Amino acid sequence: MNGKREKTSRTLDFPYVSVPDEINFFIYPPMKSSLGHETFCLKDKLDLDKAYLKEDLFTIYVSIPYCRTKCNSCCCFRGFLPDNADKNSFLNDYLNVLISQIKAYADTIRVTSSKCGAIYIGGGTASVLTVNQVERLINVLKNSFNMTLDIEINLEGNPLDFSLNYLENIKKSGVTRLSIGYQSGQNITLEALNTAHRRKTALESLNNALSVGFEAVNVDLLFNVPGQTFEQWKKDIEIILKVKPESISVGNYVVFPGSKAEDLIKNGHLKQQHDLDIEYEWYLWTVEKLKEYNYSEQVRGIFTQPNHRQKYVQLSCNSSSEILGFGAGAYSFINGYQFTITKDSEIYKNQVKNGLYFEADSLSPKASYKNLMERYIIHNFYSAKLNRIDFYNKFKKDPMDIFHEIFTKLKQHSLVKINDQKIELTELGKKWRKNIYYEFHSKEIKYEQN
Repeated sequence: MNGKREKTSRTLDFPYVSVPDEINFFIYPPMKSSLGHETFCLKDKLDLDKAYLKEDLFTIYVSIPYCRTKCNSCCCFRGFLPDNADKNSFLNDYLNVLISQIKAYADTIRVTSSKCGAIYIGGGTASVLTVNQVERLINVLKNSFNMTLDIEINLEGNPLDFSLNYLENIKKSGVTRLSIGYQSGQNITLEALNTAHRRKTALESLNNALSVGFEAVNVDLLFNVPGQTFEQWKKDIEIILKVKPESISVGNYVVFPGSKAEDLIKNGHLKQQHDLDIEYEWYLWTVEKLKEYNYSEQVRGIFTQPNHRQKYVQLSCNSSSEILGFGAGAYSFINGYQFTITKDSEIYKNQVKNGLYFEADSLSPKASYKNLMERYIIHNFYSAKLNRIDFYNKFKKDPMDIFHEIFTKLKQHSLVKINDQKIELTELGKKWRKNIYYEFHSKEIKYEQN
């Protein structure tokens, strides 16, 4: 899940609740940024010197914060891979710093007393790493942490990097799941996105990945890109369904405020996006089409074949497990604190080289017990349903007892269905799910956001 958010910048006239624009619903409690170049020191807050007494697995997110190009509207961009440097030496320097931070966390009691169930290597563009660098990173992770026997190691990247030789060798290094930033099979759409690759490369990388035999291959697709037609979107889906990867992620394209895409649209160089009602029709068509081919939705926009659920998503989102984030721009959730490391890789490297392993430039208040329940509900509604038994096993309370007023109101508006086993979003509820997420933001947090 790499903190990707559903579109919130264009809010429909919902008669029930108003949602502030640009809330990242994955991050809860919300974080506050430090001032200037000050940072938050976290070591004492995270209780790293105390054993973690719960049986929950944790996940690891590793940020490789470099890209060759900047897409026109991307919330994951951290910085460019420099053109005027020895790229191998440059990335080795970053990797050395990254590994020293990994080892600092791995030496703590909290981490050694628990077990990792999934690793996500993202960015930026994780595939800028060479095969040897991927192998070195994975070896350090495996040697530093207790891991489950069925550990999932996911690497995401650009089709330009996914030659057959590269893919065969990173699989030998331990990568079990691959995520391809395919985005579209239409050059006109890829040009609107300003991606580094084009259709031919995207298809070649996909065929290479499927031939290698990873446990799962995920293909990222974007819809409602400026200028994209429904016929083009249908063709994109149909092309992917012919090769049938284990997982397909479909994301509604977000034009973020201040992005190049926003400027291009204002100046008439890109077309306006379709409105949210049309966009939602595209999404509904996609759900039904993928269902015909035996894909089901794990969380909003991530569709998998049976027995290929993404473990990182399951643990980080549905189970609300702790997340250890390493590298510039990485996010974590430890001991009730949500925090991010500076996005500036040079600042990050200087901090770590000076022994400041446990620093953050954005930090949430510590989540109360009720905040943890709110977080759990929000994240499970990404999957459109909340299992009441699982909730009780985790919190020793029934969600209907704690949030009776909210669930009653949601039911009155035909947004949820409730029985003894689960609370499930209706089709109307799925359309308005970001408004439903917001219902579970505490009053204090809503006040601060407004």
